[in-house]
Amino acid sequence: MRLLVTGSFCLVAVLFAAACENRTLSRPLDADQAATDDGTVIADDISGDTDDLLSDGTPDETLPDEASDEERPDGDTLEAVCIENGDCSDGLFCLREAPTLCEGSGACAVQPVACGEEYAPVCGCDGKSYPNECSAWAAGMNIRHGGPCGSMIPCTANKQCTETEYCAKPLGVCDADDSGLCDLRPIDCDLITEFAFACGCDDATYLHPCHAAAAGVNVAHPGKCDGENICLYNDECGQTEFCRKAEGVCGQSSGACEARPEACPFSFDVGAPVCGCDGVTYADECSAWISGMNIAFTGACEDAIPKSSLTYSYRKGEDPEVTAHIFVALSVGETAEYFGASVVEKDNSGIANILLKVTYGGGMPGEEAIMVQLSLPRTANVPYAVTIDGAGNYVRWLDAMGMPKADLVGTVTITLYETDNDFPNYTVTAVDFFGENLVPKP
Repeated sequence: MRLLVTGSFCLVAVLFAAACENRTLSRPLDADQAATDDGTVIADDISGDTDDLLSDGTPDETLPDEASDEERPDGDTLEAVCIENGDCSDGLFCLREAPTLCEGSGACAVQPVACGEEYAPVCGCDGKSYPNECSAWAAGMNIRHGGPCGSMIPCTANKQCTETEYCAKPLGVCDADDSGLCDLRPIDCDLITEFAFACGCDDATYLHPCHAAAAGVNVAHPGKCDGENICLYNDECGQTEFCRKAEGVCGQSSGACEARPEACPFSFDVGAPVCGCDGVTYADECSAWISGMNIAFTGACEDAIPKSSLTYSYRKGEDPEVTAHIFVALSVGETAEYFGASVVEKDNSGIANILLKVTYGGGMPGEEAIMVQLSLPRTANVPYAVTIDGAGNYVRWLDAMGMPKADLVGTVTITLYETDNDFPNYTVTAVDFFGENLVPKP
């Protein structure tokens, strides 16, 4: 049923594209025109004015064509197939849809002239972050993905990017020597409900290109990878088999049909417990496999430490507008969460950098707090990824006495950073940043 739905969707898309193309190539005749039996267009001037005709009744080709591409009216190419913005009329731009958001053909759509102030950042195909998708479309820019862009620095491999990024390359580019850009790995792929199978450069089939990107894998081509035993679910395998996947892969990508163990070796020295993709703790990996279950991670499910995250948004004004949230976990039972934070502070003592400081919590005497410090170049361009190392850049949990309790490591991404350029003071007028999947420092 899933394949049938996907196929139907593709067929509709093809028919839609064909319809758009026909509409572009077969423009209707103007009201004052008619066609002869052989298809020749002649003027039908109701007023009797025949100045536009030659003596044989045919149109005068020397006269300007009011319907030429250079002078066609706004909206004339609405929904027409296009490759770039120049293929569309004034006031329109070439809007593309998944999975080729930044390349290939699209359809001419109305370019917004005004946008709301909703903050739902997106990454444009130009590698710049926009406050929302409307803002990107008003710059005539298609959207690479939801959420802000990563650092977008040139790369050839994931190891050249931060922990929350991967070296994103164009569709079909899998060569290790080909260049790409460090972009953020998506974290909300589980919200996607429609399948759009993609074959990753690792020869694994993913339910959607989003899942491939989340795994740090580029897409070789749309659709499933070739292979006789490639599977996504257990019911695609034999009765005594299961769809075995790599550890940590729970339904996001493909595996291979393998035989379930008939029995697990008995031993007083039981292997390390594992957490299955069903959220159940198994004695060891064999016990999970015999049940046809893949492994989420090594260790008991109940011992999993939640991932920490933070957000912060500040706009300068008479009453500074601050929205912030932070969740920090050192263990399953030791967590802290604060809604709101103090206005950002700054330290201009450095020659090249400005230290931005934000405090979550700590509003009452004896209350614990979490402090965030980010070191930014004075001329920082956004988006800008900052590696949290516990030293110059840190997310630090302080106890009630103000003493360090723990540090986190990971990456925080700056999506907005504005100052008044008043050297050397540099008052911060606006700043946005977020951090995801932060973990306790070893």
